[in-house]
Amino acid sequence: GNGKLFSLSEDGSEDWNVTLAQEIYTSSPAAFNGVVYVGSDSGKLHAVDSITGEELWNASVGGKVRGSPALLEDVIAVTYANYSGNSAVGGGVAAISYEGSLIWQTETNSSLTSPAITDDGIVSYSQEGLSLIDFDGNLLWNAKLPTQFTPGAPTAINGTVFSLTDAADGKLHALDDA
Repeated sequence: GNGKLFSLSEDGSEDWNVTLAQEIYTSSPAAFNGVVYVGSDSGKLHAVDSITGEELWNASVGGKVRGSPALLEDVIAVTYANYSGNSAVGGGVAAISYEGSLIWQTETNSSLTSPAITDDGIVSYSQEGLSLIDFDGNLLWNAKLPTQFTPGAPTAINGTVFSLTDAADGKLHALDDA
């Protein structure tokens, strides 16, 4: 991507566009209370006014934010990955306030997919498997999966976390979040 965020009218015409970073790779925007949130490869979460396109703030998490932000009641959760060349070598989950302050970061290894939210915390997928982090940033568990790549983000419903593994394993895994 070219690092731009666009707003389109219902008729498809452009309302505004704003360049936020050199690249926005796969982070889909999330919106709440007139603000659009999107991650970038510059290692930041960006907050943009949905009417004017003005960037309100950005918060650095130190790694590429390629998953979509998860909007919780008090914080925004994002996953991030640190790179050495073209290889992801670390990363995790960060919580950012709606004012743009970094609240906490928890290392879980590289995390390129969007987080999932459960009653107990935030689930992220990494090269280490699935991790559940409570809402204060404490790692509750890490479940190893027989793969190092996932084609999609985890999802959670009724206390169960679901995750796909890659074509070599090709399975849907279901784990209790407790």
